[in-house]
Amino acid sequence: MVTYTVGGPCPSTGTASVTITAPAVATFSYANSNYCATGTASAAGTFTSTTGLSVNATTGAINLAASTPGTYTVTNTVAANGGCATVSATATLTINALPAQPTLTASGAVLTASAVPGATYQFYLNGVAIAGATGQAYTATQSGNYTVVVTNAAGCASLPSAPLAVVTATRTSLAGVELAVFPNPTTGLLTVTLNGSHALTQLTVYNALGQEVLRATLPAGASSRELDLTSLATGVYMLKATSPAGTAMRRLVRN
Repeated sequence: MVTYTVGGPCPSTGTASVTITAPAVATFSYANSNYCATGTASAAGTFTSTTGLSVNATTGAINLAASTPGTYTVTNTVAANGGCATVSATATLTINALPAQPTLTASGAVLTASAVPGATYQFYLNGVAIAGATGQAYTATQSGNYTVVVTNAAGCASLPSAPLAVVTATRTSLAGVELAVFPNPTTGLLTVTLNGSHALTQLTVYNALGQEVLRATLPAGASSRELDLTSLATGVYMLKATSPAGTAMRRLVRN
């Protein structure tokens, strides 16, 4: 409010109201200029960009997982207001693609991840990173569920591979005896047969984490024994048959 006063023999006073509006500021930024195609990145304002970038026009939040990898320029525009002109500002960011989900294969105790040029690897046992297991191959020393994650040159990590169950027990043969299981896959009832002369044989079933879930015995000379797996969850198991003559193992699938 501005007041103007005139003195003298005929004094008078007048007032006027003046509004001063600060000019709008459109400057903004994201925390980084490079992102992996997962999660979100955000700023504040009213935003636009080119096709391929999933950006919220009101908040500036970017859905990285829903955006196409590439480099984008984001523009924040503030409309004219209070006598101030329209202003705008830009920021550039790059979204890097994630590596493809790797696959994990086993040859005995040696686990090998699918090849990704220029990438690094990290093996996990039951969801816990294995120290030093950062090559494309790893030799399993414990029973359990193994996965691998691949990180590319941009520092972006893949989804974990599908779990691979490994049982690291000795896999020698039962001398002169053939071990068979059927039906396999099974819906619960499994028949184990040993063809040939044998001593008392211990039958042990392990889950994908290498934990014992069932134990039974096959008497000396008996040709078969039924195992009831109906109480077990669906998944992959290992059957271990042990006698003085040695050890044999078979992979089981419970449907």
